[in-house]
Amino acid sequence: MSTHSFYRRKSRAYKTKTGSLISSFNGFARFGEEFIDYGECLECGKKNTGFNWCQSCNSKHFRNCFLQWSSGNREIDKFIRNSQIFATSRDCVLDWIPYNQLTSFRILGRGGFGIVQRATWLEGQIDQIIGWNYLQRKWERHGRTRVSIKVLDNSRDIKVDYFHEMMPIFGTNSLSEKLLFHHIRYLGITRNPATQKYAIVMQYIEQGNLRNYLEKNYSIMNWERKLFILQYVAKGLKILHEADIIHRNLHSGNILIHNNLPLISDTGMCRPANKLVQSDKNEIYGVIPFMAPELLKTGKYSKETDIYSFGLIIWEICANHPPLNEHSHDTNLAMDICLGERPPIPEDTPKSLITLIKSCLDAIPENRPSVAELFNNLNSWYLDLSQINRTEYYFEYKLADRLRLKGLNKCSKKPFVKNHPEACYRSRLLNFPNLPKPINDKFGDVKLSLENFMRVSTRYEDADDDSNEEISDVEEYLDDLIERVKAFGKSKEIFKKIDNSTS
Repeated sequence: MSTHSFYRRKSRAYKTKTGSLISSFNGFARFGEEFIDYGECLECGKKNTGFNWCQSCNSKHFRNCFLQWSSGNREIDKFIRNSQIFATSRDCVLDWIPYNQLTSFRILGRGGFGIVQRATWLEGQIDQIIGWNYLQRKWERHGRTRVSIKVLDNSRDIKVDYFHEMMPIFGTNSLSEKLLFHHIRYLGITRNPATQKYAIVMQYIEQGNLRNYLEKNYSIMNWERKLFILQYVAKGLKILHEADIIHRNLHSGNILIHNNLPLISDTGMCRPANKLVQSDKNEIYGVIPFMAPELLKTGKYSKETDIYSFGLIIWEICANHPPLNEHSHDTNLAMDICLGERPPIPEDTPKSLITLIKSCLDAIPENRPSVAELFNNLNSWYLDLSQINRTEYYFEYKLADRLRLKGLNKCSKKPFVKNHPEACYRSRLLNFPNLPKPINDKFGDVKLSLENFMRVSTRYEDADDDSNEEISDVEEYLDDLIERVKAFGKSKEIFKKIDNSTS
């Protein structure tokens, strides 16, 4: 067979499979949930596992190339090779990318654990259509590709389990296929020979993160668009949670917008590269306003802590600015969050979404909804709007849009919201050893406690000598109340009321 006729067959096969994907695809949310026939491998005749991809054959091709490259780190080599051996499609493959294959660097910004750069990868990924050139016995590459590079701080002594936390994303099973349109794609690992720092090479994101996207598109963000973003992110988080993967660092800076689709990023990357998992139980990393109170107190991540973070993402989309931005992000804020501090929900937020936000931000993890419940609700409301299903939710969100437009007519530009000079929306090391037990509704709890105390203290003053049991209850109640109020730090007025009532 000639080279020309072979690649003509490969191209036809690719078009057929692409057509089968489109015909079986009913919305992005259904991708990865239906069986797709990718045709047969042209080498072995077995069923392909992806677009022009046979895991069995390509695993052998990768093995034959192992001696042609090395990262210089045996464990990282093993990590990359495993991703190649078990890859079920091209998009599951990690490459070791020599640093001289990267050019045209430009700094885009800084995250919690490293600088993010834009660059050009000269060879690029394995070509989607040709893949393995079995006539020339080599991988065909896509060519010059724009990529993002996350340079990892403190990565000279990188801990191998840092990459292991991300391993489920890379495709040892069907997870990476399901996440294809919901999570940023990791392309490979490189190392700067001058600094000896490792870096993760990822797909390039055109539109930045969700926080920047909301800022730039404030005037056109109607509720159909907002609900689309929320249900789409919820779908991605649902895929992670169903695979028992906890994101651990979910906030609007880690939701990236590409071709108007919100992609989750930095799954598992919640600590410096040279730190072991749970190396110190008192050390946690994150963005305080997006961290659940039990996480601040115990340092333990869970699916419920992800749900809390998602609740703040919903809040930010409603408010168009980051949560708790008027506070200094310090120990006092962490304490206030444990005592029920939550950002006030904007008045024009639809009632159904207010209920959802409050349930996500409940201090008791068991009271928070599952990610499946979140997705089902958000997706249902989005479909009501986009398909003009005239339900109560359709009218609720249409009314919210009218209020939004009314506000825009009064002020065509997004109101300037100034962050506190000590507010920080990058992940960083946090250490809060003595936080109180998490409770709901700080001010509500204190108000009720004071009212109960005033009522009981009156009975205490009128009691006779035979009321020792009741007096003991009052004293115990007062001691407990004072301990709780002391934790606030901004409670002089409350203490005055207590002092006056007992004098």
